[in-house]
Amino acid sequence: MESKPSNSTADAACERCGSFEVLEFAGKFLCAECIAQAGCGCAGHGGGEN
Repeated sequence: MESKPSNSTADAACERCGSFEVLEFAGKFLCAECIAQAGCGCAGHGGGEN
């Protein structure tokens, strides 16, 4: 019997750090800390160029 991929965040790990407490964000599984560190890349926010 083939196993089907799970769409549940309970079985996923963060794509950046590997943490298992993840959220689905913009089609990726990321933990809250990695989402906060990534910042916002829309409309020029979070560019980090000072």
